[in-house]
Amino acid sequence: MDVTLLKFDAVRSALALAAFGVTGCLAWFQGDVDAVAMTPDAGAVDAVVDRPAPRDAGVAPIDAARDRPAVPADVTLAAPGEPATRDPSLVCAQWRALTDDLAGLARWSAGATPCDPGSLPAATRAAAVRYTNAFRWLAGLAPVRDDAAQSAAAQACAVLIERNGELQHTPPMSWACWSQLGYQGTSSSNITGLRGFTMTVRDAIGGWIDDSRDLSRTLGHRRWMLSPPLSSVGYGQSSGYACLHILGATEHPRTRSWVAWPNAGPTPTEAMTRIWSFSAASLGVGASTRVEVTRDGAPVTVSAQVRAGNYGDPTVSWEMPAITAGAVYTVRVSGLAGADVRYEVRPVACP
Repeated sequence: MDVTLLKFDAVRSALALAAFGVTGCLAWFQGDVDAVAMTPDAGAVDAVVDRPAPRDAGVAPIDAARDRPAVPADVTLAAPGEPATRDPSLVCAQWRALTDDLAGLARWSAGATPCDPGSLPAATRAAAVRYTNAFRWLAGLAPVRDDAAQSAAAQACAVLIERNGELQHTPPMSWACWSQLGYQGTSSSNITGLRGFTMTVRDAIGGWIDDSRDLSRTLGHRRWMLSPPLSSVGYGQSSGYACLHILGATEHPRTRSWVAWPNAGPTPTEAMTRIWSFSAASLGVGASTRVEVTRDGAPVTVSAQVRAGNYGDPTVSWEMPAITAGAVYTVRVSGLAGADVRYEVRPVACP
């Protein structure tokens, strides 16, 4: 079965024409999804969207880590382990356990006044964290936890951009409903949305991992969300917008020398993205890095590009054609500081 990764392509051109400008960061369509800039050390939506897709913007500066509470009890994850050696049935079972409850989540309720942050049900916030952790688990990374302070800033962020209909990491004080908390949220979050769009957790989290909507072309949203040390986030959502406060605690030790997306080994076709990437903090990813791909032994033509620095770990990415479940894609990354890295991606159509 071929999985044609249309993602948001069908609506990209139309939305680009209608997009509003964004200053301070670049957006998919100029105004809706923002990523967060990281220091060098520091999936796509699983269905084709037949409605206007939200936009993505750039990435914001990093804050100091703070102490965080324990992982919520409702986040159930198997140990990440080594993705390349997983059994496909385990992958599908874990993916379903973490994503099957995304439909029908309760939505945001507006507050008594336009600037009131309103109310986002705890179950919806928890689902956003679970969905983030589903992608991190696939990549072999430890889970993040919800942080109340980060979630409050993310909710203020979502309402601020909802009221002004524009994405910015550094909104001016002249904006309607400007607040210090909202500013903290916009400057520390991935942001996405579109006026008139019905935002969902699936659209927001999946879109940031897909990251084909990011006009800044940094893959910053994905790189930040799949940063190995990241350990806490906060999610906020309004009617048409969402924010993921991503500049929180970075308490996880680095247990992997590199992170691939999609992950090595079996991976659900629902999580597949057109843009593949390879990130490593200390393997020398740079201008000399090259990528070769085969499908069942036959060469696949790809053109690799090194993404801009200061958005997570150094990253090289490339676009893939339609992906076939059951095929074996072998990736070889060369031009590193040491030995080449070779791994296999095995797309699985989960029942």
